Amino acid sequence: ALTWLLAAMVGVLQLGMGLLRFGFLTNFLSRPVLAGFTSAAALIIGASQLGHLLGIDLPRSSRIHELLVPLVRQLDAVHLLTLLVGVGGIVLLAGLRYWRPAFPGAVVLVLLSTLAVWGLGLSESQVRIVGEVPAGLPAPVLPPLMDLEAIWALLPIALTIALVGFMESIAVAKVYAARGRYDLSPNRELIGLGMANLVGAFFRAFPVTGGFSRTAVNAQAGAATMMAGLLSAAIVALTLVFLTDLFYYLPNAALAAIVLVAVAGLLDWQEVRRLWRTDRRDFAMLIVTFASTLALGIEGGILVGVLASITALVYASSRPHAAVCGRIPGTDIYRNINRNPNAEVIEEVTVFRIDATLSFVNAEFLRDRVRELVEQAPPPHAFVFDFHAVNGVDSTSLHQLDQIVHELRQRGVEPYFAAVKGPVMDQLRRARLDQRIGVDRFFIEVAPAVAAARERIVDLLRSSQRH
Repeated sequence: ALTWLLAAMVGVLQLGMGLLRFGFLTNFLSRPVLAGFTSAAALIIGASQLGHLLGIDLPRSSRIHELLVPLVRQLDAVHLLTLLVGVGGIVLLAGLRYWRPAFPGAVVLVLLSTLAVWGLGLSESQVRIVGEVPAGLPAPVLPPLMDLEAIWALLPIALTIALVGFMESIAVAKVYAARGRYDLSPNRELIGLGMANLVGAFFRAFPVTGGFSRTAVNAQAGAATMMAGLLSAAIVALTLVFLTDLFYYLPNAALAAIVLVAVAGLLDWQEVRRLWRTDRRDFAMLIVTFASTLALGIEGGILVGVLASITALVYASSRPHAAVCGRIPGTDIYRNINRNPNAEVIEEVTVFRIDATLSFVNAEFLRDRVRELVEQAPPPHAFVFDFHAVNGVDSTSLHQLDQIVHELRQRGVEPYFAAVKGPVMDQLRRARLDQRIGVDRFFIEVAPAVAAARERIVDLLRSSQRH
């Protein structure tokens, strides 16, 4: 009864999350995280099937070492006839996929292997079979929805299952959405999962989520729409009512072969090579997620992957790209002097561009970078902030900007601002920072700001000479 209650609670939580549009959580599942997670999950699922393939007993686990260590210890107990059935199934599926990709190879394997076990009496030779399948459909029940004490006790577990189950499901869905080149609606996925759990609770169901190996098998069979799921459910229902006896002699090794062939295609080695060439930081994120999933299991791996994505995002935001700019000869365009060697550095004026939204995570980076530039010899007399790429500021960065302007003026350096966007300017006005900086220090483009700065420097030099 507590299991049914837990399924109902997970359903309500996921349904509520979907209606409140919590699908944005999937934004933290970056492509490297998905690649690392799916590749490791494929290995774990494959390893979990090796016991059925070899005819030995392996513990149920989602950690790769807890599967492989007992496997190695029992290699001398491998049942050769079971292995022959499993390997034959893999060869059959691979051959049919090569010869006729759209042919229902899994159905053929189930039929042939069941007939072989029944006809040749292989079950008497210790080839493990599915055996008796309980017949009939579950009768509807009412979960203990009014047991407030149980609800309170199960709430932390329900929250964990709702979140981790959704992340695991959407991770698999994203992989196949990318392969099929179609869009996903995470909020609708949440609502769908929530309804499945809520309705399932009234039919004695465990909390459920999108299945990794089942999705792979379904995709390999050529499923393209939701009709595949409806047909599968209808056939399962009919089977439970009328056809359970037909599956008695189905060998477990054949089912293992179907799963192994299906998940083999999820090992994304091409993405590993691509990231190694193009982005070592994303490559490291893939490896972290891959290793964490193997060591901690599928649920732990997806959580580590999400945390890795958030950490990488925060780190990148805390150290954004910034550049000292110079004027491209013959133009009023200012570009990064490190990428444009011909750019002219304006004497006594530093033009500094920061390519990020200013927030609390990079406020100190901005301060330290400005100090570093001002302390260089010879020091500038004017400092132009190029805000072309700044799309927003928060209260922390406004405070830090105020401190930077104050520090610049104490050093005798006059600040100027160029290309400040409307929303950013609104924030500066609300904080009265535009007045403390000086409304005459803001310009539409960098070139007028530099011209005003140079004109002021010339005026100060003339004034000092007269004195």
